[in-house]
Amino acid sequence: MLGPYLRVLRTPGALAFSGSGLVARLPMSMFGIGIVLAISVTEGTYGQAGLVAGAALLAQAAAAPLQARVADRIGQRRMLLPVLALHTVGLGSFILLVGRAPVVVLLATSALAGATLPSFGSLVRARWARLHTGTPLLHTAYALESVLDEVVFVVGPVLATILATGVHPLSGLVTNLVLTVGGGLWFAAQRATEPPPRPRTITSVVERLSPRSLGWVVLTFVFMGGIFGSVEVVTVAFADHAGATRAAGVVLALYALGSLLSGLVVGAVHWRSGPRRRFALGQLVMAAALVPLPFVGSVPLLAVVMFVAGLAISPTLIAGFSLVEAEVPASRLTEGLAWISTALNIGVAMGAAVAGPVIDGAGASPGFVVALSCGLLAAVVCVTGALARPRVRESV
Repeated sequence: MLGPYLRVLRTPGALAFSGSGLVARLPMSMFGIGIVLAISVTEGTYGQAGLVAGAALLAQAAAAPLQARVADRIGQRRMLLPVLALHTVGLGSFILLVGRAPVVVLLATSALAGATLPSFGSLVRARWARLHTGTPLLHTAYALESVLDEVVFVVGPVLATILATGVHPLSGLVTNLVLTVGGGLWFAAQRATEPPPRPRTITSVVERLSPRSLGWVVLTFVFMGGIFGSVEVVTVAFADHAGATRAAGVVLALYALGSLLSGLVVGAVHWRSGPRRRFALGQLVMAAALVPLPFVGSVPLLAVVMFVAGLAISPTLIAGFSLVEAEVPASRLTEGLAWISTALNIGVAMGAAVAGPVIDGAGASPGFVVALSCGLLAAVVCVTGALARPRVRESV
């Protein structure tokens, strides 16, 4: 099963850019939960924690396509260096001000930190597309990155929770900053595999990103993000209310572990069905897997249900990224992939912002209804869009 992965990693320069990209995006799984833990411990309300985390993730979502467009035009390295400097200012200020400043200041600094957090997943996938477009290895490369994303979400929440509850409430965010800047500089140094800049003065019809072709995909990913954002906040609250706050990281890690294992299997198989069909089927399975969550009564049972629900994540994400690669012109691929990250982050922000007040008002278990609602909406939008849109090139 590992053979296809070893083949893509033997591509010259691949191990260096994929490895540095892994380090640089580890903080993406620590960023939201790190803010939630820091705010909830120092301020005491999950509503405020969800609001501040949502502002950061929404700002990241809004800025990601612009960062990607700049990267397409001037190169990834020239985009990354100033963005990483601004991220240091934003997140560093937030860390210094938590517990000392009013919420409006925390919203502003967290938004700056989010807006300047690079979307390393889209940057890495753009490099793979440059190396393997039109070959079966691109499917495996995308699967590899989805698996590594899940490694990030296995390690990140546990690390953030241990640091925030066992060392200092802000230590998870400090680690987040160090990994983002250090890993980002390492990634930027990998010049050999960087896609060439594609400066444009006039955008042709062929190069434009079509809302008609991508709209339903992007909206589906918004609701997928809503699942992830609400699940993260509700899991922390559920474990806290059960007197086992540290277990939250373990539960979220098991959620990601299920996705990692299914991603390994999916990436090693060359599928005959196209990504459109796999994407729609994945959304249906994800929605079905979320149904038991509002009825779970203990942390151990929650861990089991979350692991099973996680099995649907990677196959769905892999199909979604492959579908975008089939729809988007090569000169705009980084931007197209960034729109997926944007959609996910908008959804994560939405899910966190909605789930927080629900938890404060009704308790942790009803918060899972938010995740289930997002899953059902994602399935409806995806299936409707997949059936309504004419078929396009499905090369991977």
